[in-house]
Amino acid sequence: MQIDFTTIIFYALAIIIIYFVGYLIARPLKWLGKTLLWALPGGIALILVNILGGSYGLGIAINPITAVTAAFLGVPGVAMMLLLEVII
Repeated sequence: MQIDFTTIIFYALAIIIIYFVGYLIARPLKWLGKTLLWALPGGIALILVNILGGSYGLGIAINPITAVTAAFLGVPGVAMMLLLEVII
């Protein structure tokens, strides 16, 4: 069986295209994974502040703005919101 040169070129191009498509799919998934790694501790910290701070009169209202702040900034974002709650 003899393989044509054009067949080799098409296989090489297919492998290159598959590589680039995989790269384009993996990049957003990597970003999503990093975002979840920040969002999970931030959400847990927000819930713990509300549970534990309730007995001391401290609490952060859970609304879309505080949830997004806790998700993007993580635990430092929750600490910032708690500090703003105490100051204001």
